[in-house]
Amino acid sequence: MSDIVEDFALAAGLGLVVAGFMQRGEASGPVIVGGRSFAFPPLAELSNAVFRFEPTTDARTQIETARAGYTTPRASDDFAGVRALIMRAEAPQGYDQVNGQIAMRHRPEALLGKSLTSMTVGEVLDWQHRIDPFYSTGEAAGAGQIIKETLGSLYKRAGMRRTDLFDVAGQNRLIDQLIREAGGNDWLAGRITAEQFGDRLARTWAGFPVHSRQQGARKIVERGQSYYTAVGSNKATISPGQVIAALTTVSI
Repeated sequence: MSDIVEDFALAAGLGLVVAGFMQRGEASGPVIVGGRSFAFPPLAELSNAVFRFEPTTDARTQIETARAGYTTPRASDDFAGVRALIMRAEAPQGYDQVNGQIAMRHRPEALLGKSLTSMTVGEVLDWQHRIDPFYSTGEAAGAGQIIKETLGSLYKRAGMRRTDLFDVAGQNRLIDQLIREAGGNDWLAGRITAEQFGDRLARTWAGFPVHSRQQGARKIVERGQSYYTAVGSNKATISPGQVIAALTTVSI
């Protein structure tokens, strides 16, 4: 038998002996394997030394740091002023507002006996799907007037789950994600102008106006018109001047 094979067999033999001790709960002592005598420490000490993992201080710190890095994103105070502007344009009635064209009998309070802000993201999606056959213009919900087609993937991009509440905090997180995707971070960093950011917001929220003549979703639109002019009854509900005034006075 070569040295390598012999050593392997020896190791295997020792493993079986130790396993036998542990299974029977016997104390360990001198063992003869392959003609050699081996002495083991008390079984409890062996178990602690071999089978229990105790991370070092450095390792524990790394684990805690890694866990901290996976916290769920929260709404950003940097976008509070933008959120207020969005609500002014889209949902002046607040976080429980739904599309004004939705009949009372189809609204959450009547259909489900609860308000939007007391529902989960999953419940809102289910409600939107339920009334979808009746409304070709969408089932916009909440302060951001988020339609089903947007909410279906938005909540995941915002780091949320279907079981998270569609309350004020939850809606703010969803709105913030849309703001970031529209260039919010670039605007905060000064990489785009207020006008450019305003135009990007207009592509997300129909109540916002464009800031120059351009191709809209359906037709050429003029400054002050909604990017979605001619799509349903969409129209801008605030002026370019109001947008710029709000964006330039936001505390960054």
